[in-house]
Amino acid sequence: MEGQKSNVRHAHDNLRHVVITATCFALILSTTSVVLRLVCRRMMKTKFFLDDYFMIVALIFEYGITMAGVVLLYNGLGTHIPLVPSDNLTVYMKMLSSGTFLYTGCITFVKLSILNFYKRLFPVKPMVISVNAVASLVIVWCVAVYIVGAMTCIPFRKLWDPTVPGRCINLPQFYYGLQIPNILTDAIILVMPIRLVWNLQIPKTQKILLSGIFLLGFLTLIFDIVRLVALVALSESGNDITCAALLLINTCTR
Repeated sequence: MEGQKSNVRHAHDNLRHVVITATCFALILSTTSVVLRLVCRRMMKTKFFLDDYFMIVALIFEYGITMAGVVLLYNGLGTHIPLVPSDNLTVYMKMLSSGTFLYTGCITFVKLSILNFYKRLFPVKPMVISVNAVASLVIVWCVAVYIVGAMTCIPFRKLWDPTVPGRCINLPQFYYGLQIPNILTDAIILVMPIRLVWNLQIPKTQKILLSGIFLLGFLTLIFDIVRLVALVALSESGNDITCAALLLINTCTR
């Protein structure tokens, strides 16, 4: 039995190294892109726009997601739950519950940044109206997720301490409510500028190139769908929540 525990612990150490490396790479990439964005503003002697500030806030949330992921790794992520000490499991559950708020805050400000960029790039009435409508939808969705997320269990302590009397909501339904609007707003945001791009007085090859650049964002839809699958799988994983959450953490850092 000792040999089995040692092997599991060794496998978890290797897993920890891989996940931390991937997470740090994603964080460095996102930090570099935001810093270069701000440096370009300074070099061009232009002011910071609202979309720049939104992206800075999103990056702060990204730091929070990364730190939460590291804490989860050192408190049982990727390890079967019978091998996780109770104290570590308490820390794990508290930190896992914070992930919904950090992730939602991060992607909300990313979406708002992109929408405000559209408004600057295409300052025509149809785009302004569309941006305001979608931004309102994103904000309402974010507030709703925060409110429902705070009431996942009543009292909230029951989320990490099942001995506390109380009740919890249906997690699969909550996760569908979290991710489906997220996927839909992502899809809407991605296609919003396409019609305006094709109305520009530029060569067709440039229109195709610009459309392709905007549509590269469809990769985010793939991660959104994978995250939805991971969330539902996590909610249906029974008691082995430490091992089942690995795919979910990976999708949060992409």
